[in-house]
Amino acid sequence: MSLLYTDLPLESFPGQKDQFTTWLDITASDGPLILQYQNALQAGNITLANQILSQIPSGTQKLIKAVDLNKYSQVILALERFYDSDIKPYIESKQQSWTTTVNQFSYKGTWSSGTTYQVNNMVSYTTSGITLIYIATSTPPIGTVPTNTIYWRQMTIQGAQGVSGQGLSYRQEWNVSTQYQTNDAVTYNGVLWASLQNNQSIQPGTNGSIWKSVITFETASYPIQDTEPQGLVEGDLWFNTQGNPTNYVYLAPLSNPAQDSDIRAGKQVYDDQGNLLVGTATF
Repeated sequence: MSLLYTDLPLESFPGQKDQFTTWLDITASDGPLILQYQNALQAGNITLANQILSQIPSGTQKLIKAVDLNKYSQVILALERFYDSDIKPYIESKQQSWTTTVNQFSYKGTWSSGTTYQVNNMVSYTTSGITLIYIATSTPPIGTVPTNTIYWRQMTIQGAQGVSGQGLSYRQEWNVSTQYQTNDAVTYNGVLWASLQNNQSIQPGTNGSIWKSVITFETASYPIQDTEPQGLVEGDLWFNTQGNPTNYVYLAPLSNPAQDSDIRAGKQVYDDQGNLLVGTATF
């Protein structure tokens, strides 16, 4: 009998695991004895009924008595109760507890003596000029500094100090007449150069002890045409001008450009479409 579910006397869960019979089918030859068994029960002769039941081959493995089937139903009901009344509430309470614990793993900023901290809260704290991160291993009393190892644990360490870097001062495009200082930076021929020593008039790329290459800039060109260029691969770009109303005009350099009043003197001029105007005029 179950000690937890006293209204289910046929099962013993969860105090111990119930034992179940491997059932066999009733055969045709069992019929007469089963009928005699049922008649004895209806007559109230339990002793005779049990004697007849013992004569049925493997009778204890055949569902002849309702009590055998009732045990299964009670075991199933006990399992459902156990999950609904014990397992499910336990899981839900643990989940809520875990959520509360996880939410405490949060950075609270710089430690403050007047702030209340909880276990798993993290703070930054500066001592001897060094700022480190600490985590509360238990709820510390208000004002307990993070260096108190009873309530706090250091999470970070100070790394070894590296060599100080030197910054570059960008001086735009290299100019032959400009005086450059050490650590000046210029661009020249698509490359960013750093000056290694004071210099003037020394073209970058001609003397490795004066200028050092820092970054090479790549130049990208994109075709502008009304048909797809050959050799395009995924990621390439081209500007399709087919059906595009934009008018691209190329103005060739004039060998003898005209001013407002110079046309009669034989100088050249374009119209607003980029066409060179030629011809004669009578004045």
